[in-house]
Amino acid sequence: MIHTSGFLPMLCVRWKRVSHTMLLMFLALVILCVSNSAQADEMADKQASVKQMRQIGLALQFYHDAHKHFPTAVVMGPDGKTPHSWRLEMLPYLDAKGVYDRYKMDEPWDSEHNLALVKEVADIFRMPSEQAKDDCGYFLLTGPSTPFDGEKTTTIRKIIDGTSITVAIVEAKRSIPWSKPEDIPYDANQPLPKLGGFFDDGFHVGFLDSSVVFLPNDFDEKTLRAMITHASREPLKRPAINAPPELVK
Repeated sequence: MIHTSGFLPMLCVRWKRVSHTMLLMFLALVILCVSNSAQADEMADKQASVKQMRQIGLALQFYHDAHKHFPTAVVMGPDGKTPHSWRLEMLPYLDAKGVYDRYKMDEPWDSEHNLALVKEVADIFRMPSEQAKDDCGYFLLTGPSTPFDGEKTTTIRKIIDGTSITVAIVEAKRSIPWSKPEDIPYDANQPLPKLGGFFDDGFHVGFLDSSVVFLPNDFDEKTLRAMITHASREPLKRPAINAPPELVK
C-alpha cells in the first residue's frame, strides 16, 4: 500500500528539482545559441570587410599601373585649389566610373551636386556592418614617412620596405563621408592615432600588395609603426599568408 501523504510531497519536490534543472539547461542552450550567432555574425562582418579592403587595395594597384604612381591623399581640382579625396580616383577601378564621370572636380567636394553622388556609391567605402550609415570606414594614414603625404606622389620603387609589409589602408570608425578629403594623420613622434572601432578584439589593415590582415588590440606598437612607414628599412617579415609582419630580431 502506497502512503500518499508522504509520496506526493516527495514527488512534487523531485519534479521541482527536475523542472529547475531543465530550465537552467534551456537557458544555457539559449545563451549558447545567441553567443554562437553573435560570433557567426562578427565573423561574417570581418570577412566582408576583408573583401572590401582587398578590392580597394587592388584599385590602388590598378591606379598605379595606369598612372605610374599611387594616388595622392588629396587630389586638387582643375583650379589647383579645390581639394578632393583619393577615394574619388578609385571609382573607375571599383565599377563606379559612371559616378566618377558625373562628379564635378571644379566644385567643392561638399557642393550640392557632388554630395548627391555620395550615397550612390557609399557602400564601396562603408564598413559592411554599418549599413545604416554613410560614413567611410577605410582610410589612408598620411604624413611624411608614409606612402601618402598630402599632394606628393609615391611610386612602387619608393616603397623600399616592400609592398607586402607597408600599410596602405586601415579600418577606422569616423564620422566622415567617403568623398571628404580627410584621412588619418600619422606622426612618428606622436601617439598612434585611434584605429578600428568596429570589432572589440582588433582591426584590419590592408597592405600595398592588396593583402589584408587582422591585428589584435595588443599588437606590438613598434612593429605597427614600422609597417606604416614605407622606407624605414626596419627588418620586417611576413611569417605566413594572412599573418601580420614581425620585426626580425
